[in-house]
Amino acid sequence: MSLFGNYNTPGRGVLKAPQEKKGIFKFFEIYGRHMWKLMELNLLYFIFCIPLTLMAILMLMTSDPIWLLLAIPSVLVGPATAAMTKVCAEIIRRRETHFCCMISGILLRRISSRALSWAL
Repeated sequence: MSLFGNYNTPGRGVLKAPQEKKGIFKFFEIYGRHMWKLMELNLLYFIFCIPLTLMAILMLMTSDPIWLLLAIPSVLVGPATAAMTKVCAEIIRRRETHFCCMISGILLRRISSRALSWAL
């Protein structure tokens, strides 16, 4: 009999699938892996929100209705939010995300549907 047991019998081996992390550990794993993609996504979202922010600030500072022209590009905030949500969901599902192509496709679909509803 050996000190540490019998090494002639096979063990259970390496697991075929690694155990899924849960909770905060899964969050930090996903965040660490996709940190730069999330920062780029946040920057794109910020760019789409700039006209709405400028409109609100300038409307508060002056009473000139010309600033309402900045409201026209603010229709991009809704589709940008939908695109950002879809990209984040794809990251969590661990699918390959090419978010620039994804965002442009979603924005075009949402904007065209809004333009059609405005025309009617």
